[in-house]
Amino acid sequence: MAEAITVPDTVLFKLDKQESRLTTFNEEKFSNALVRVMKNKDHIVYFLSGHGEPDIASQEAIGLSLAKAELESERFVVKQVKLSELGKYPEDADLMIIAGPKYDLLPQEKIMLEEAMKNAKPLMILVDALHDLPNLKSLSADAGIAFNDDLLIINPQDPRSKVLGQNNAIVSELDQFSPITADFAKRGGVAFVTANTRSLAVIPDNKLAMKTVQLAKTADMIIKVKNVRTEADLRGGVQAEQIEQGIFDVFAVASGQVGGDKVASADSKAVSDVPGEANKAKELRVFVGGTAQLVTNLGAQRGENLDLFVNAVNYLLQDEDFLSIRAKESDPSRLDLTTSSSQFLLLFLAFIYPLLFFGAGTYTWAQRRRA
Repeated sequence: MAEAITVPDTVLFKLDKQESRLTTFNEEKFSNALVRVMKNKDHIVYFLSGHGEPDIASQEAIGLSLAKAELESERFVVKQVKLSELGKYPEDADLMIIAGPKYDLLPQEKIMLEEAMKNAKPLMILVDALHDLPNLKSLSADAGIAFNDDLLIINPQDPRSKVLGQNNAIVSELDQFSPITADFAKRGGVAFVTANTRSLAVIPDNKLAMKTVQLAKTADMIIKVKNVRTEADLRGGVQAEQIEQGIFDVFAVASGQVGGDKVASADSKAVSDVPGEANKAKELRVFVGGTAQLVTNLGAQRGENLDLFVNAVNYLLQDEDFLSIRAKESDPSRLDLTTSSSQFLLLFLAFIYPLLFFGAGTYTWAQRRRA
């Protein structure tokens, strides 16, 4: 055949030289196939390594193989790099992702990433709580987003702490206008559950004169344990003044013009013209998250976590037309996280269900005794 289709029940999507074939069918696969043929290039995404980050090939709970597979299904080329060994920022990199480092950047690595940002190379930074990384914090602060030294947990008095585990943050207040979160906000009832989470803070007057948008905040039952940089800070116990309950930022994005004819002022968000330069300024975008559990295999089992991650990747690469589309399941996998429903779920699991089971057993025993 002209298209060399050799497998029965094959659907071919083709646009110019791009093609994609499907042999199993659902809404998500059709959407991804359309994305693959409509993109005019294969973006190359690098995950930074060398600082204790999870491996992109690892299938363990803390690995990143699911995130890698999701990106590859949407026609991204995914690689891993150690800047300290390469000695320079990868020339073919369209995006650098720093996900889950346990150790700080080396000074020369920070310089490489700073130069890349000045050249409008987009960056994603996802850092768990209880890891003190001064150089990485400084890099993020340059773009106007600060990592706070704290740990976000579910209030132990809230029933959801029993269902989900206390060391989680429930992120449910989403920005309605950013292309990263708008679809989730319109859908309603979407909540991201992430472990090992810290809060973020906006720095209005930042080095790169970036404009920041707070994308996602926690539900109001979340407790912030303040002034904890590492696990060692928790071993001596937590004082009452360290506890604060409220709504806290977890994901944010920064954008602004850098390079070319425009030079940002460290003292102002204004961007001034520089005469005599021919190059045009380019837009830099930086996505920051107070947890890396969004993209680990354990976190990625929740489809909405992967969608948020892929949406952020497409936004950073200025491919908003290809924001992730996932079919809404008829039987949703996510838990309803409202207080009333979680109280009923806990009551059902702890009391009602065992009583029903015990009652059925007693009835069967009595019937057999009569026989």
